[in-house]
Amino acid sequence: MNYYGPREILKDGKPTGLYHYTRRNDNQVWPVGLCVDCPGHKTKEEACEHWRQYLIQGIEFVEITQEWPKEKCEVDGCNNQAIMIGSTKNEPGRFIHRCFCEEHATQEEMSKFIHAGESISSY
Repeated sequence: MNYYGPREILKDGKPTGLYHYTRRNDNQVWPVGLCVDCPGHKTKEEACEHWRQYLIQGIEFVEITQEWPKEKCEVDGCNNQAIMIGSTKNEPGRFIHRCFCEEHATQEEMSKFIHAGESISSY
């Protein structure tokens, strides 16, 4: 299992007061996303936001094909037919999928559905 979340950075086994967004598996912990190349964050919330920004950078849209059921746009108040699927591709196995009409198929709208916190995955 992979356990994702903000964790305090340790140096020589001692807390540093800085945080990275990390993945833990088999008692090993390593930074992921944009935190791989950063010195750390003052708060857990800042580390989570850094992960969220990484996921937003990976947003892509694909047209809905006939195999997909007819869906409505997922933006509040919009009843248009969805023609695009928005997803984030930056972390394999951790996809976020949402349906959008042509007007709302933007990075800005998709980013409203992306939240970062603690999570578990089995891929």
